[in-house]
Amino acid sequence: LWTIRAAAARSLGLSPQRIAQIDSSSNRLLYVLGMLATDTPASKLLHTGDIILEKNGVPVRDVGQISSISSADPVRLVVLRDSEEVVLSVPPTRLDAMETRRVVHWSGALVQEPYRAVLEQVRSLPSSIYVSCTLYGSPANCYGLRPGMWITEVEGIPVATVADFIATLRNIGFTSSHYVRLTVVNRNEVTRMLSLRLDSHYWPSWELVRDPAAPAGWRSIHYL
Repeated sequence: LWTIRAAAARSLGLSPQRIAQIDSSSNRLLYVLGMLATDTPASKLLHTGDIILEKNGVPVRDVGQISSISSADPVRLVVLRDSEEVVLSVPPTRLDAMETRRVVHWSGALVQEPYRAVLEQVRSLPSSIYVSCTLYGSPANCYGLRPGMWITEVEGIPVATVADFIATLRNIGFTSSHYVRLTVVNRNEVTRMLSLRLDSHYWPSWELVRDPAAPAGWRSIHYL
């Protein structure tokens, strides 16, 4: 969600009656900037650009009114869409606070699926292979792989998920000492090609997987 001024909302079709209800001290409304959890009912009902006018009959002026939902009952929202007011019945969804369930360490880079804070910063995902960290002195750090990049190809082979990434690396060989060519996309949506020389002695590949049955809640996998 983001804010929009009443004057801008008026140009999008907000009625004079609605404008008269807006407190002059705030003079802002909320609109839908994008969808982070695309598999929820709300993502199917709400559209990007919708201006939220009411929640359960109460005018919405603050994001706290939307985020503070404690009931599982559907929420009645009135939104402005294409210059018309639309009434929606939106079922709330309980989101898991444990967003990261799988982390892969490869050549000094931590690779995982992007979490919600990352999704807020991008308009579209180049892939689901997000570099969240690179360790100082590692091949990833020395050869230009940076946090905030997405990996889209390995040796010219398209990869879309972390599983694709691991499968492709397994075919190449985790213990190889030769160069591996990556295609990456940065935060500015600029595509680059990098070559990393692997060093499996000092920077071996491993993976952490969330596993409630494991003693610490995480299970480690080492690729030799």
